Amino acid sequence: MIHVVFDSNVWISAISHPGTVRHLLAAVREKRFEVSISAHLLGEITRVLGGRKFGFSSDQLVLVDQEIRHLARVVHPCVTVRAVPDDPDDDRVLECAIESGAHYIVSGDRHLLKMGLYRGIRIVDPAVFAMEILKSGDDSYGTKTDETGHGGPSRVNEAGKRYRIKKYRT
Repeated sequence: MIHVVFDSNVWISAISHPGTVRHLLAAVREKRFEVSISAHLLGEITRVLGGRKFGFSSDQLVLVDQEIRHLARVVHPCVTVRAVPDDPDDDRVLECAIESGAHYIVSGDRHLLKMGLYRGIRIVDPAVFAMEILKSGDDSYGTKTDETGHGGPSRVNEAGKRYRIKKYRT
């Protein structure tokens, strides 16, 4: 199974906005890959969501914490990394990935994305991860043959029903 670490910005985006990143959480629920998180990253998520920009209540933060702990394996990194001098907080993401044996770090952070690879761990943005990993198998990003036998690009709507994507020429 593929092991992944989502940066805190990915979790925050998935929780607060619809879109590609939220589909990644659906794939985690379907056990398409395993996600790990550290206590440090979990604390950062709840701190940001509870701040002025998002304004989550303490009850909402408890629910977020419980949901993430349900979806992700919590690891306690023993290694200390100093690889991102421009943003030392990003080192915590790398430490989590090393400790969990991750194959991927999924992040929107420019410092991490600029690295691209660290100790054999690929660092990609959510869209790249969705295309590379979720395109295989039954997911909402691949090319499928639907129930009527028609192939082509398709997605899954909020109700869980697959629909075809029409391409128009301009």
